[in-house]
Amino acid sequence: MRVLLVEPNEHEQRRYVTILGQCMPMGTSIEGVGSAEDALVRLRATEFEVVITEERLPNLSGLDLLRFLQRYAPDAVRVLTTYSTHVGFARQAKAAADPDLLVTKTGEPQRWCDELKAVLGARGLWGEQPTPGVSGPTASPTGPRSTH
Repeated sequence: MRVLLVEPNEHEQRRYVTILGQCMPMGTSIEGVGSAEDALVRLRATEFEVVITEERLPNLSGLDLLRFLQRYAPDAVRVLTTYSTHVGFARQAKAAADPDLLVTKTGEPQRWCDELKAVLGARGLWGEQPTPGVSGPTASPTGPRSTH
């Protein structure tokens, strides 16, 4: 499985790549980029089963990117991350870009990993789970990742 993480804050990008590396199935490749424009370049070159994007990006927003995915990569699991806990924003995001999952960054990482697993399972994308005590996918925020 290939995951594209779109997060403009380098510290947050590293944090989420690490979290995803710990909760995704073995064999998952996680790639981080800092903008919607960089994501579009990667999406034109490579197929990703999962795209996780921050709501607030420079220039194009995460919602803009998700709308692009609806049209050009309809099978991709679309996840929007945000610091907003306002119910109105959730409704607006659902209406504007219909993400498969809306993750509040203030929540516990394990909770949103579990929610992502449920979405992936419903799509038939959740494979073998990592064995406790065995490292998961290797990942870093600056380029493609692979597992060993």
